[in-house]
Amino acid sequence: MTPYLRLALLIGSISLAFGFVGAGSAKADLRACNQTNQTISVAIGYKDGDNWTSEGWWTMAAGDCKNMVSGDLKNRYYYWRATQNGDPLPTGDYFFCTSAKVFTIVGDT
Repeated sequence: MTPYLRLALLIGSISLAFGFVGAGSAKADLRACNQTNQTISVAIGYKDGDNWTSEGWWTMAAGDCKNMVSGDLKNRYYYWRATQNGDPLPTGDYFFCTSAKVFTIVGDT
C-alpha cells in the first residue's frame, strides 16, 4: 500500500464543497473518485430524516468515479469509508456500521 492513498470526494456544487449550504436542498450528485493506483471499495453514511443510514459497497478501479447519491443532496454531511483488499483506508474520526457484502443499513444499533 502506498503511504498516501487518497480518495477525493468530488461534489457537484462549490457551495457544498465548502460547507455553505442554505436552507433548501442543493442540486448536485455526491460523486467519489478513486485517485489511488489500486481498486478500492467505498461505503457512505448519512442522516435520512431521523434515521442514520449506511450504504455500500461501490467498487472503483484506479481512476474510476461513481455517483453515490444522485439528484438533490438533502444532507449537509455525508461520511465515507473505504477499503482496499478488505483493509480499511484512513478516513477520520467518524464510524458507521457496514457489512462484508453489498448493504443498506437503516438505524445505528
